[in-house]
Amino acid sequence: MYAQRLRLSRKRNIGFALGLWLLVPAIACANELVFSSMERTPITVLAESMLSRAYGEFGYDIRMTLMPSRRSLNMANSGRVDGELFRIAGIEKSFPNLVPVPYPLIQGRLMAVTMGSGITDWNPQHLSNAVVGVRRGIIVAERAARGLKTIMVNDYDQMLDLLKAGRIDVGLVAEVQASHL
Repeated sequence: MYAQRLRLSRKRNIGFALGLWLLVPAIACANELVFSSMERTPITVLAESMLSRAYGEFGYDIRMTLMPSRRSLNMANSGRVDGELFRIAGIEKSFPNLVPVPYPLIQGRLMAVTMGSGITDWNPQHLSNAVVGVRRGIIVAERAARGLKTIMVNDYDQMLDLLKAGRIDVGLVAEVQASHL
């Protein structure tokens, strides 16, 4: 009887310890918010610092995770991360689980970058023969180039290579990422 009781209590203790072990990461992470962004640039470092300071006042730690832009958007929309940096106003209409913060950390704009192609302003009617480079997942650029001949690129280095080679006439770049070119 004593041996049987000892075995039961040992099993109970192991189960209790295992339960605590599984619970500790959840408790430890309860005050951590995970934000996604597409790459580490000076502007994302600044935004992370601003978020850390603001949320730190409420007892939260911030952790950034880097991933491709479209994946970052989908991860935020599905709730697998707590928030995302640098999305355009109105994106919540297409991704209903996103809740916009009414006070933007940083406001940016879309820039058109050329290499002597003679294009001086962004007017889609005048660009009907131009080939436009668009980075995948940059929704504002995808929307701006709608209806034009586009080449999708994976990163801004690839866009710059295409500009230099004359394969695209103009590249659309989010201002917050322009330092890459």
